[in-house]
Amino acid sequence: MENKLFLTVTLLLAMMIGGQTASAGSTTQVIAQILLKLNHHPSDSEKQQLAQITKDSAASEREKAIANALINLNHTVADSDQAPLRQIAADASAPGNERELASIILSLNHKPSAGDKEKLKKMIE
Repeated sequence: MENKLFLTVTLLLAMMIGGQTASAGSTTQVIAQILLKLNHHPSDSEKQQLAQITKDSAASEREKAIANALINLNHTVADSDQAPLRQIAADASAPGNERELASIILSLNHKPSAGDKEKLKKMIE
């Protein structure tokens, strides 16, 4: 009986720890998935997902800025979001996927280019 309890507690702890790691990695994947389907601007449900990212304590400030830029997107990046995205894209200490997402959003014109879509697909894998 004690072994089952120990095993159950151990598995629950492992799931909690693993869940935190997965959620950190999945933020960029969620953004990449939205970008991959993007046509002019995110849908209302996608904007809700992005708004959740901006409020998520587990999301980095860069991820929040990227999500916010997508919320404000209408065919191209809003002027107010260009400077933060440029900073992220140029930040050598930022994770590669975050830099890439910022660069892709900065170059958007209604939707990602074919080359950018390939990069986004790799992020989702």
